[in-house]
Amino acid sequence: MPTDTAHQRDALLRVLGLLRRQRWAAATAVALGVVVILLTNALPLVIRRIIDHGLLHDSDATTSGLALLLGLAALRWLGDVVRREVSGQVGLRLEADLRARLFGHLLSLDAGWHGRTEAGRVLSLVGSDLRIVRAFVSYSALFILLNTLTAAAALIQIWRLSWPVGVAATAVLPLFGLVTIGYGRRTFAASAGLQERVAALTTHAEENAAGMRVVKGLGRENEEVQAFTRRSAEVRDHNVALSALQARYLPWTIGLPEVGLVLIVWFGGYLTIRESLTVGTLVALSTYMALLVWPVSSMVGLFGSARRAAASAARVFAVLDEPLTVADRPGAVDLPRASGGASVTFDDLCFRYPGGTWPGLRRIRLDVAAGEHVTIEGVGGSGKSALAGLLVRLWLPDSGRLMADGIDVADLTLDSVRAAVGYVPQDAVLFNGTVRENLLVGHPTATATQLDRALRLAAADELVRTLPKGLQTVVGDHGHLLSGGQRQRLALARAVLPEPRVLVLDDALTQIDTETRRRVRNRLEELAGAVTVLHLTRPGATGQPHGRVVTLTPDGALREITGAGGGHR
Repeated sequence: MPTDTAHQRDALLRVLGLLRRQRWAAATAVALGVVVILLTNALPLVIRRIIDHGLLHDSDATTSGLALLLGLAALRWLGDVVRREVSGQVGLRLEADLRARLFGHLLSLDAGWHGRTEAGRVLSLVGSDLRIVRAFVSYSALFILLNTLTAAAALIQIWRLSWPVGVAATAVLPLFGLVTIGYGRRTFAASAGLQERVAALTTHAEENAAGMRVVKGLGRENEEVQAFTRRSAEVRDHNVALSALQARYLPWTIGLPEVGLVLIVWFGGYLTIRESLTVGTLVALSTYMALLVWPVSSMVGLFGSARRAAASAARVFAVLDEPLTVADRPGAVDLPRASGGASVTFDDLCFRYPGGTWPGLRRIRLDVAAGEHVTIEGVGGSGKSALAGLLVRLWLPDSGRLMADGIDVADLTLDSVRAAVGYVPQDAVLFNGTVRENLLVGHPTATATQLDRALRLAAADELVRTLPKGLQTVVGDHGHLLSGGQRQRLALARAVLPEPRVLVLDDALTQIDTETRRRVRNRLEELAGAVTVLHLTRPGATGQPHGRVVTLTPDGALREITGAGGGHR
């Protein structure tokens, strides 16, 4: 088990490793920062020359020195402006790239992972965690480097101008290092805890927003407000703890460098009175010490930001490192395109949700001919949804094989399998947008004729005509502006629009009224031969079943097959 220090170091190194794609922009930002440091480092020397050679002896030297000082300050300002612009863009591009990579990986993870993971944690990852990482790249990482160089350059100049003063200036640095290390260690643990509390708070808010009707229907508003308040108080307490850490440590980061400044002014003043230093040198030493104070005093805050970024980066990479259990095998091929439905074979198939208490599917054996319509009936918990999920490869079987057109789907590419299978889950999910936008999710280039056909097959053409703006009607978040039956019909239309070879209906008609359900079933009969239909449903839930009937027992075993062409295996 790596230590916290090693863990955070590895996380931050991985973040910086992502800058390879922007190495020239990052190098430009660093180079501009170095130029700014060199210009800043030259200013005290110019001031020294103005005092020692200009003000005391030569007015022309004063004029030329002031012109040089003004020119250097202008160049320094311009370099700093450009550097900030470049480094800001680097951080924003990295954040966007990392967010896209994280989102793509989240979509690739199997359904089991999403079932185990709180939605709020996912929202926190793509939101606050990535913003913290971006702030580290754009600001903290660069300034840790530049401030280190600034402090080193200032200290070198102090030693070059007067080694006794350099000894006094260096004396406080070891104490400052101890303060920085102590603050950084405590900040990492506190930041990791804070982000976990923020994720829990986000989950609570997201679940209540999605389940607002349930909360109101059960009269749970006050209880949910109280629970949210408790979680919010936990976030507040962790923020207060971080603020307390800053209150204890930051004064030391300001005070210790200023002690060094006092030592320089006192000791340097003494040497100036003894005529061991010139007045200009004393002013230059004081200026360099001021240049040393700000970078050194800001280091604790920067290291604290780095520790917070390390905690967030570790959370992000923990997800990115999650293995893809459902992915294309090496050498996977596409399911051959063909007209008509595809045959489906369950060959001694076994499956159980990881960590689940459900008994699981046990030795399922079933042959479905191409273009055949089969109804698979089973009570709640018998494994119908698991079977449907296996068909679209939301997860993999524990043993046995699932074949399409005689080919093990494990040897087929995910894209080709999912393109060939139309899937309608029991919870019809619509996205916040128009009816048309929801229908086109799986087939963005569909023509008006194809849309009309899909709506008719789902008996949703009448529905669209009754909506206030037809296909342009907004359905609301999760489609909540529509009834359950309306959502199911539109979800069915969306599934048949790409003209799949296999259509999987997982309790997909349960919320539709009897007459409309009858129309849907009659119209789906038109697909016989052209599309293989697997209708998974509870016994008697949708009236007369499709074609052959297969029954799943509550323990997930296939017990009987009835109807034409059937027989128990």
